[in-house]
Amino acid sequence: MQVFVTVGFEAVTKSVLKLLAKPQSIRAYVFPALFLLLVSQLAAQTRPPVVFELGLRAGVPFHSILGTQFRGYAAQYSLQNLERAKFVVGPTISAILYNRLQIEFGALYKPARFQIDTVYQGSCADPPRCTTTNPGLIVHESGRVHFWEFPLNANYYFGERRLRPYFGAGIVLSQELGGREDLLYNDQETGSVTRRSGSTGGANPAWPSIVVDAGLEWSRGPLRLRPELRYTRHRADQSGFGVLRSDQVDLLIGLSFAGRRGQP
Repeated sequence: MQVFVTVGFEAVTKSVLKLLAKPQSIRAYVFPALFLLLVSQLAAQTRPPVVFELGLRAGVPFHSILGTQFRGYAAQYSLQNLERAKFVVGPTISAILYNRLQIEFGALYKPARFQIDTVYQGSCADPPRCTTTNPGLIVHESGRVHFWEFPLNANYYFGERRLRPYFGAGIVLSQELGGREDLLYNDQETGSVTRRSGSTGGANPAWPSIVVDAGLEWSRGPLRLRPELRYTRHRADQSGFGVLRSDQVDLLIGLSFAGRRGQP
């Protein structure tokens, strides 16, 4: 019996050595075996490596979305009432990697109103000295605008408790500003009044705008609640004058539903 076992072990050993001596055998058997071992280890984890979330984010902006508007060098002065948007809201979709790193894409909508009164200097009353001028032109602008921005953020989460902090940064991939405005031209010299209506001009900031955020995540089952403070830095237009306010801060609350991540 001992001789049979010894001979059998030597035969198996020789067969294995011959198999490993062939490169095609290594590719055909060893590499797939290692791959299956890695897959089995990932499948045995209590948390899947990637979990997707769908959610909604809403909050309150701290500032107007519009910046101070340049009305030309002929303007004597301009009184601008740029109202702060009453709310911000939009959907989100994200992927959570190993319960630590979140890659999030979202869309945020902000509505706002504005009123701008501008006084333009009149023509020269005593040329060529021009010590006095004729009555000028008063332009009253009012309207509503809507602003969409589409940020892409990466957030890092600390710890694995039910309540845990996070911070992150990203860029605004795209943004759209539109709306309608009513204009009233009052010529102080002739007394004529002209009314016009049309669409507002769009924003053309230097791409990309920068986003920084920080907040807390509270989780229970698939539910995720995230109060967050977000700062967005918009660049100037190509013309050098900002249609959008450069610095914007929003207080947001996110509500999302995720797949199973194990116990936090």
